[in-house]
Parts: sequence; structure tokens; C-alpha cells
Amino acid sequence: MGEVSSWVVDPSRGMFAAAQRGLLPKFLRKTNTHEVPVPLVMIQGIIVTLWGAVLTFGGGGNNLSFLVAISLTVVIYLVGYLLFFIGYFVLIYKKQNLKRTYNVPGKIMGKTIIAGIGFLLSIFALFISFVSPASIAKNETHTYQMILLISFVVTAILPFIVYELHDKRGHDTIEEPRHFKARDVNPAIYPAARGEHHIIKKEEHILKH
Repeated sequence: MGEVSSWVVDPSRGMFAAAQRGLLPKFLRKTNTHEVPVPLVMIQGIIVTLWGAVLTFGGGGNNLSFLVAISLTVVIYLVGYLLFFIGYFVLIYKKQNLKRTYNVPGKIMGKTIIAGIGFLLSIFALFISFVSPASIAKNETHTYQMILLISFVVTAILPFIVYELHDKRGHDTIEEPRHFKARDVNPAIYPAARGEHHIIKKEEHILKH
């Protein structure tokens, strides 16, 4: 239940941060008094419900639908890892003067080798994810791959469409995140889950009852 709850809540928090930076419509910055982004959670619930219905009925409502959903989650995460590694390469080659709290041993060569291995393994895992599992019947292999491929393409392209359509003037009115020290955050939250950077919400972004 904890893992499922994390899967449900995490995307809304990421989109909420994007809304705070002006990448999404202003009404998506709204929260309730407990700082829950209600509009985003509701929209996410609708999208997940509709997408779940597409996967279920599109896959025949059997084990195929579940396997496609799991594989889609994997490939989306792998794209994130690929972006992380690409960003890391940019940092070690173009931002060498940045102050770092930790350095991978081996200087540039060591960093390149370790990150390169991770990058190649992520690419390999991405391609492997499109190979149908042995538990799927042979006559369903094509259906599995097509549903997964179409779902992946839609998921990958959608953020770029949203970014191109967003109002770039919104950046002028959004405050930059503030860095919080350990004593300033909720001590009841496990340290690894405490965000260090927060955007201070404004009164106008709190939903009125």
C-alpha cells in the first residue's frame, strides 16, 4: 500500500512544482489548507482512471493489461534515468567548476566510465522492456508491444507539448525555490524524504471553502 500510495502522490507533487514555476495553468497551483494540490490530484485521478480503462479494455481485461501497465511504468522510469545520466555528463564536462559535496573516484575518466555503464544498462533495459514476457500467449505478443509502444510515445511526447504551449510570461511572477535547513523542515518526515527546496505558497493559491 505504501508503494502504491507513493506512485499515486509523487506525480502530482512533481506537476505541482511545475505549476509553481509557471509551466502549467495557474489554477493548478491551488492547494487546500493542508498544502495538498487538490486540482492536480483530481485531474490525475481522472487521467489514471481513463488510462486504466484503456489498458484494461484494450488488452482484453486479462493479465496482458497488468503487464503492459507495469512495463509502461518501467520504461517511463528508465527514460528518467537516461535523462539523469545525460545531465550528469553535462555537469562533469561543461560544469567542472561547480562546488560538489561528493566526487566519484577516478576524476573525469572514472566518472565517465561509471555513468557510461549505467547509461548503457538503462538503454539495454529500455529495449528489453518491449520484449513480451513468456507468460503472454504468442497471439497476444503484437498487441502487447503495440499498446506499450503507443502508450510510451504518448507519455514521452506529452510533456514537450505542454512545455511548448505554456505561457512563458508566467516565469516572471513565480518565486524561486528557497533552500531550507534541517531545523526548518518537519522533523517527523524521514530525512531522505525531506525536500530541501520549497516555494513559499501565497495566500491567493489557497483554495477557499
